[in-house]
Amino acid sequence: MGEAGPTARKIPWIRGLVAGVSLSLALSMIITFRDWQLDPSGVFRGDGATRWDVVLETASSWFWPLAVAAIPLSIIVFLLVGRSRSGRDRGVKP
Repeated sequence: MGEAGPTARKIPWIRGLVAGVSLSLALSMIITFRDWQLDPSGVFRGDGATRWDVVLETASSWFWPLAVAAIPLSIIVFLLVGRSRSGRDRGVKP
């Protein structure tokens, strides 16, 4: 694998943002799929068809709270990791 370019080192918060959004999206899709699959209260299916408005509402209701928590946390982690790596690149101990 190649070395990250100088631009990627300067903007680790973008990597954190992408990681936080990706994590939130993946978790909300997994949870929504399981809810749809199990359909405990019968709200996801009606008249033999999937009620996509309910599925999208459920996915959204899981995505936003997860994103509010995961995005800042991911950005902080990537900033800290980027800072510690840049110190090692210069020969400085963290």
